[in-house]
Parts: sequence; structure tokens; C-alpha cells
Amino acid sequence: MLINVGKVKIAAGKKQDFSLQYELKESDFGYEDLKLKGPLSFNGEIENLGKFLQVKGHLQVDLLVQCDRCLKEFPYGLTLDIEESFTNRQDVWEAENEEDKEIYFFSGDSIDVLEMLVKQIYLNLPMRFLCQPDCKGLCPHCGIDLNEKECHCAEEQIDPRWAVLKDFKFDKE
Repeated sequence: MLINVGKVKIAAGKKQDFSLQYELKESDFGYEDLKLKGPLSFNGEIENLGKFLQVKGHLQVDLLVQCDRCLKEFPYGLTLDIEESFTNRQDVWEAENEEDKEIYFFSGDSIDVLEMLVKQIYLNLPMRFLCQPDCKGLCPHCGIDLNEKECHCAEEQIDPRWAVLKDFKFDKE
């Protein structure tokens, strides 16, 4: 996913708009639990700030994910505003990396933004995917989807570690 920066990198203050569409492959993404539902879209502007080329843009990608409670697959849309810096000067890149800043290095007249975009997708995924906020999940005993049917397993099952306490009675004085 290349952005041609030949005209922008010539002088500080130059800007250029871009619009990219890219059909991500599983090998690009490298995360087998997520499937892509459509192409990745990245639109924005690149600006020469002297030492750096700053890429600002809006990323939109649709994924097919699995609910962590009921295991159903559902679409998940991810939209992000991204702002990252690139440099083609080795001295600047090394100095900024020592300060723990995220600067991407490029050479030539184009910037490959694919690695940066995939990293941003990973960083912005939720800890858990839920098909709906109140998803009831699966019954741990019989496996029925509790969003569709009710089961009575939970009422009948008692954890064997606590079964002894079932007959315990309190004396009230």
C-alpha cells in the first residue's frame, strides 16, 4: 500500500491528499481469528514537516469476528483517525527511536503504510468482541445459546465443592 511522496518530500510545508483502497490478504493481517469483510480504506493528507513526513488520515475496515460469549460470527466495523510520522533520514530515525517515539522509516519516493495500518488495527481492537452488549452467551453445562433459548441447567447443577453447604442450617436465637 504505497503513497507516492516524490513531490511532497522536496520542501517543507508541501502537502498532498491521498485515497487508498486495499484488499487485505490473510498473510498481510496474520491474525486468524479475524476475517476481513471488505477492503481497507485509508484517506487523508501527507505533509512535509522538515525532518518528517506526517501522515494524517481516516482508516475504515470491516471485519468478521466471533463473539466471545456465544461464538456467533458478526460484522465489526472499525474506523480510526491516524496520525503517524515517517522519515527517510537515518540520523533522525535513530535519534527519535532512542526517545521511544514511533517513527517509521522509508526510502525512495514512496511510503508503504500497510505495516503501520495493520499495527493500528491491532492496537485498537477491543479486548473482547460481543455481538451485543447484553449477550447472554452459552450455557456452561448444555451449550445452548442463551440468547435464543432458556435452559434450566444452572438451577439443577450445584458445584460439588459447595454441595456440603447445601444442608447447613443456621440456628437463629
